[in-house]
Amino acid sequence: MQYKLKQFPKAQISNASGTISKSKGGFVLVNLGDGFPISTVKCPVVSWTLYVNGTAIPGTGTMIPSAALKKATNGSKVFLVAAYKLNGTGNLKETETSFKVIP
Repeated sequence: MQYKLKQFPKAQISNASGTISKSKGGFVLVNLGDGFPISTVKCPVVSWTLYVNGTAIPGTGTMIPSAALKKATNGSKVFLVAAYKLNGTGNLKETETSFKVIP
C-alpha cells in the first residue's frame, strides 16, 4: 500500500488577540495551528527576538518580559521572530508575527 506524505504546515506563534501588554509582557507559544490534527507535535521555543522601534531585543524561553517593551508606545506594533525546534528533529526553524502594544 502506498501513502502520500505531506510536509507539516509552517508553525505559527499563537496569540488570538494579536496584542501584547506593555505592563505584563507576554508568552511565546509556537504550534502548528488549531486545524492540525496531531496534538502530540510540539514546537519548543529556543529563543526569540522582539523588534521595538527598529531595535532588536533578544531573549530565550517562552516569556517576553515587560522590560523588553519599555520603549514601545501603546498602540504601536512590535515584531517577533521566534526560533523553535519541531520535536523529533534537531532542525532550528523560525516563525514570526506582529503584536499591537496595549497598556
